[in-house]
Amino acid sequence: MNTEQAATNTPLTRFRRVPATALLNAWSPQVFWVTVLTLLLIFGHLLPAAKFFATPANYLPLHTLLEFISMAVSAMVFALAWNLRRQSGNSHRMILGAGFLAVSMIDFAHTLSFAGMPDLITPSDPEKAINFWLAGRYTAAAVLLGVAIFPLKQWSIRRCKAAILIAFVFVGIVWWMGLNSVGWLPRTFIHGQGLTAIKIGAEYLLALLYGVAAILLYRQSRRIDNEDLRWLAAASWVLGLAEMFFTLYQDVTDTFNLLGHLYKVIAYIMVYLALFAAGVLAPYRELDLEHARLQTLLATIPDLIWLKNEQGIYISCNKAFERFFGARECEVIGKTDYDFVSHELADSFRKNDKAAMAANRPSVNEEWLSFAADNYRGLFETTKSAMYTPDGKLIGVLGIAHDVTARKNAEDEIRNLAFFDPLTHLPNRRLLLDRLQHALTASLRSENNGALLYIDMDNFKPLNDTLGHDVGDLLLQTVAERLTSCVRDVDTVARLGGDEFLIMLDNLNSKIDDAAKQSELIAEKVLLLLSQTYHLDGHEHHSTASIGIALFTDYQGQSGIEELLKRADLAMYQAKAAGRNTLRFYNPEMQAAVTARAALETDLHEAIRSHQFVLHYQPQMDSLGAVTGCEALLRWQHPQRGLVPPLAFIPLAEESGMIVPIGRWVLETACQQLVTWATRPETSHLSISINVSAHQFRQVHFVDEVLATLQRSGADPHRLKLELTESLLLTDVEDVIAKMNQLKKHQLGFSLDDFGTGYSSLSYVKRLPLDELKIDKSFVNDVLNNPSDAAIIRIIIAFAQSLGLDVIAEGVETQAQRDFLEQTGCHHYQGYFFSRALSSQDFDKFIEHTLKVYKENQSVTN
Repeated sequence: MNTEQAATNTPLTRFRRVPATALLNAWSPQVFWVTVLTLLLIFGHLLPAAKFFATPANYLPLHTLLEFISMAVSAMVFALAWNLRRQSGNSHRMILGAGFLAVSMIDFAHTLSFAGMPDLITPSDPEKAINFWLAGRYTAAAVLLGVAIFPLKQWSIRRCKAAILIAFVFVGIVWWMGLNSVGWLPRTFIHGQGLTAIKIGAEYLLALLYGVAAILLYRQSRRIDNEDLRWLAAASWVLGLAEMFFTLYQDVTDTFNLLGHLYKVIAYIMVYLALFAAGVLAPYRELDLEHARLQTLLATIPDLIWLKNEQGIYISCNKAFERFFGARECEVIGKTDYDFVSHELADSFRKNDKAAMAANRPSVNEEWLSFAADNYRGLFETTKSAMYTPDGKLIGVLGIAHDVTARKNAEDEIRNLAFFDPLTHLPNRRLLLDRLQHALTASLRSENNGALLYIDMDNFKPLNDTLGHDVGDLLLQTVAERLTSCVRDVDTVARLGGDEFLIMLDNLNSKIDDAAKQSELIAEKVLLLLSQTYHLDGHEHHSTASIGIALFTDYQGQSGIEELLKRADLAMYQAKAAGRNTLRFYNPEMQAAVTARAALETDLHEAIRSHQFVLHYQPQMDSLGAVTGCEALLRWQHPQRGLVPPLAFIPLAEESGMIVPIGRWVLETACQQLVTWATRPETSHLSISINVSAHQFRQVHFVDEVLATLQRSGADPHRLKLELTESLLLTDVEDVIAKMNQLKKHQLGFSLDDFGTGYSSLSYVKRLPLDELKIDKSFVNDVLNNPSDAAIIRIIIAFAQSLGLDVIAEGVETQAQRDFLEQTGCHHYQGYFFSRALSSQDFDKFIEHTLKVYKENQSVTN
């Protein structure tokens, strides 16, 4: 522990910042004495030395009295310091105690050495007395400087005893030197001449040392608020003044000598006051302060606090308790509960008091209390504890009553929020899961069955959108009431959220078939009741519900509960798919499909992360047999399944939104391929068509992403063609046209894929900045056998020619199909008749082969 830390824990040095006015008031006694005694010195210095006694013999009794008073005070300093040795931070007190013990014994030698006193071993003599005097004064100066300089510490008892021993050894040395070494010590007094220069110089040096000690102690007292240090600073200053008097006297009987001894006595008393204040008064002051703090604390605590004796008579109470009885503390003390409350309530209080005292440990109970002052009534948590004196004698019982009304209300509210739906007041998912766990355990033990009905309102969203959420909430509350009326007391109706409800049917028949029939009957009753007309705040509304049912079949633990909920949910969606307003039981085939879909979705996420996709390119040919471009077709190189075709994963990617990062990868890869082909003459003219999903195209930053990819890769935008489907035109056509026009300004091409299979308006198609229409392969497949398909193809070609658009047919698999298309006016083709989709390496080989054949045909023609 450092000095400042120790100081905060001890009365002698306690750090506490106080206002300047408070510090000035605390200094008042010391300032008064220091000022008066300093002025007296100045005044006395101006007067000539006057003999106060005729002879030294006349002065001897008074001198002896003053010295014995000084020795007595020094001994009291030692005794007090020794008694306080076990207090914390005792080093300064022990320095003062041991030091002034030595001073008292040296002063005793001085007294006995004074002229006229009996000889102390060697003849008494003024110079001998002066030598002991100086030794005592320098010892006192050293002690005060030690307190001022050395940091405060905690001394052990052994060290305290060592300090006393050192004091005795030091005194022995001083006595030996003072009694036996007068001959070789410097002269301090010459009869008939007075004090020597050595003596006067020693007194001046003493005055200086005392002054230094006073300044150091004064600075410490300015830094900390401590009266003890102020008394020590004043004592050091007064001792310095005393030494100034001893530089002035010419004879031991003059006034200056007398005043010096008086000042010394006053200074010693100040030292004692410092120790007395630190060791005796400070604990009492601290006790008073703690008592005041405790009273303030009790007054501000909102809890009811009281103390009774063994007989139940009040000893004390706080302000809050006064409210309870409607009486002040002074009116409560000395009375019992029977003076303020009913006899029955007082008997209850007394019974609890006796129980707390007998149990020898705190007793806690909750009780409703009514306040006499303001008629407040609340629930209180009362703790009563037996109180004892330090020697184990029973005082009485301490009571503390804490108002828990708000806490209880909050706990009830929290419980409702945690376990009940705030709108319908039905159990929520958390409470349902808890009850479901108990029901499953009970079902397994009793061999009875149970069932879970998953209920979802049909077409709830349109009601919210048209009539507002308030009306929607009324519907949900009415549904909750109707569901509750459908079930037994042992069953549970819960709301999961939104328009989804669950009914847990408990204690059904042990046979699966009978339990299923019971569940079906209740579900049909629910369907009938929920399909009846709703009267909602002046609006008539008709609604239905879809119900999925899953029976308890050995489901246990948290995983079993989640599986049961999942199966009921799947059955509900099957009911939705069956046309709504119906019920469905869970079946394993449904689970298998969902599981497979979930596994595929997980694999698809991994495919995006680890770049498992590849692009294959299907050549696009003209009527002369030359390759004009290709369509980039996505393939998934699955590590276990091998090459996965797009139809197996594209629908899921569209549904889950993963089509956006996949489409971004397709765009970047196609642009890189264009850059590669641009470096070779035989492929630099080729274009690439990529399919863009409606979900990807509707992204806010789609145009910026396409342009950034082109710029980053360096691909020629004129060689990139985006294939859009007619489904894109079903919503927000204006946004589609705007984005297409932005990209068209940068030379990108557009092709309308699967044209003729959708429901797009021809007027919209006319507004699109298209370059090409693609005839769907469903028309090409039967073009030779189905006149309708042939007619549609002719119409598409004619429509494209009227708009100045190119036409390309996909799915061309035979020469006959190719010839028909050419004769009809379509001169660009794509399909297995020419080539399947190829990897980039195989596509390069196909280009070389096609170019070679094309050149051979040209040479034969020529």
